[in-house]
Amino acid sequence: MARRFKKRESIEIGLRRLATREVGAALAALERHRDGPAEGVHRARVACKRIRAWLALVEAGMDTAEGEAEAFKQAAKRTSGQRDLVAIRLALSDLAGDRPELASPAAWADGQLITMSTESDMDGQAAMHAMLVDAGARISGWCVEGGPEAIIRQGVERGYAAARSAFFGWRDDHRMSGARPRSD
Repeated sequence: MARRFKKRESIEIGLRRLATREVGAALAALERHRDGPAEGVHRARVACKRIRAWLALVEAGMDTAEGEAEAFKQAAKRTSGQRDLVAIRLALSDLAGDRPELASPAAWADGQLITMSTESDMDGQAAMHAMLVDAGARISGWCVEGGPEAIIRQGVERGYAAARSAFFGWRDDHRMSGARPRSD
């Protein structure tokens, strides 16, 4: 699936088209992966992140971009516990590996995680599904105003400024701790 604006379409039309497609893909992933929900949840969360990135890019021309991005952030957040549990399960399995003495504690912990997560998984997925349906219904009303070059330029400049700020913050933290940045 091509995830880009078309050359001759307006930013508004392109944003609506892309976001509608991503919401549809997220809802389909949640539905399709009911037997093994981890993959469906992951795909739905990635779709939310893509939409948030596009909204950040056009924020200068869209009054509701921040609020819409927050709605997609909250939709994805509803399933973050489930995603964390899957990561813990995988880590426990990897730690146990071929060591029989670790198999029992890993299996016990895995069972505890499954028991704890079963109800919250379904609640989180249902909430995420409902939030995506609501957000999907609002997409047709999204309005982007202003010149496309100025809007995109401002979005890219904000993104680069945030990245530079994060890098310098990381670098300063590592300098104060005495750690050296890797030179990979």
